Amino acid sequence: MKTSPKHQQAPAPLTLAEKEAAYEAFLKSKVPPTNECGFQIQLEDVHPSLKPHQRDVVRWAVRLGRAAIFEAFGLGKTLQQLEILRLILKCNEASRKQDELFPFNRGLIVAPLGVRQEFIRDCELSHGYWLDSVMYAQNAEAKVNQPTLFDLLEAEQEAVCE
Repeated sequence: MKTSPKHQQAPAPLTLAEKEAAYEAFLKSKVPPTNECGFQIQLEDVHPSLKPHQRDVVRWAVRLGRAAIFEAFGLGKTLQQLEILRLILKCNEASRKQDELFPFNRGLIVAPLGVRQEFIRDCELSHGYWLDSVMYAQNAEAKVNQPTLFDLLEAEQEAVCE
């Protein structure tokens, strides 16, 4: 006598450990592969004013080369961004050739105007180096005032009006 497909024995239920392993494998399959294009830095390269969690985030972001930091208010995103930029510029300067087309070692932070003062304050207080901005476009290293974007736009507007 043949058994019909309806009467086949059901598979045994999964144990909790098997369910957890299957879920872990599912989650790992959803993680996109990373192509690290940043720089390897040592823990002692990170500014000592940062807290341990900030230092870990900075090292991770510099190693990846491109990363987003989604942290709650008050965890020090501004300081971390400044330190990430400082370390990337430092590593870039060390690997750069003297005869490159772009002789300046600069970075760009784009932020709302309301946040600008926080960046400038945190940079001066904790890192001791000058932060240029659209409104404060003084190059502290060369001690030369450079035109800001607003200056260039104003000059272009005056030329059009004449």
